[in-house]
Amino acid sequence: MKSNFLSVLIVIAMMVSILTPFGSVLAASQASSQQSANYLSVPLITGLPWAVGETWNFTQNFHGGQNALDFQTITGSAGRVLAADSGTVVSTPTSTCILVDRGDGIRLGYQHLEPSDLAKFKAGNYIYKGQFLGMTTSKPGCGGTTDGNVVHFWAEGAANFQVGSIIGGFTVGSICVNQPSLNKNGVKYCPVQKITYTGDSIIRPTVFINGVSTLYQDQSWGRANLKICADNLPGNTVYVLFSRSGKIWEYSQAATSTCVTFWDMDGAGSMLRYTTYSSRAALNQKPNPAWAIPCAGPSGGQGLCDNLYRP
Repeated sequence: MKSNFLSVLIVIAMMVSILTPFGSVLAASQASSQQSANYLSVPLITGLPWAVGETWNFTQNFHGGQNALDFQTITGSAGRVLAADSGTVVSTPTSTCILVDRGDGIRLGYQHLEPSDLAKFKAGNYIYKGQFLGMTTSKPGCGGTTDGNVVHFWAEGAANFQVGSIIGGFTVGSICVNQPSLNKNGVKYCPVQKITYTGDSIIRPTVFINGVSTLYQDQSWGRANLKICADNLPGNTVYVLFSRSGKIWEYSQAATSTCVTFWDMDGAGSMLRYTTYSSRAALNQKPNPAWAIPCAGPSGGQGLCDNLYRP
């Protein structure tokens, strides 16, 4: 439970204890060393482990030498913990925690969840963002205990990615000793006691991880089809430029698995004789024709390009 986290965007939409817009608060507080901010409304890039629209208590900063933060329901009763981001279960849960690999070098962990809820997951299962993982519990397990219904949320595995450490220029840390807090431009906000999750804007990857593509014909030159596979396709969108005989088609498809197929690319059925068909694919962005000229078969990285000639 160590390691580092991507930068995260945080927008302060409302601060109940101050009752003024955040921009005004910050401008008026530059000379102040500390402000109270007991309620924050935050959209985050990485997601939070509870439902959008819910408010949870922010109970603990980094602790135990881990990239971890603790959150608890407002009432202190058991709460529904949801997947902050999509990914694959690393190993079959055996106690109160689960670790999910996002497929981009980052793994998110959730601890103090009801074992009977986690029992439904197996190693290799794909979990979607927002999927129910389990209820918080005070049962011991995974090398730790808790005195309340708290979710211990941590990250590991990638450089420059530390849970909550950089949130849109805000520092989360030991400003108020053990009290959850924020700091920006010399202004200290603490304690931050409640966070309302208002949604997030995930920075989508633009590079295929272990990406391969194949432009192929089926049933004796019946149709031109394109198959694209990559480890990080699920939850992302594949964009394709397809061309033949001076005509260009644009396609996109949201991926729910590690492979997607575009069928009958020109809609013409049987492929034309003595014609070259070309495709350029990109992840979460429209392809740039300058990436590969000419396309000489599958290539990894930012673009996947193919040619197919029918004699």
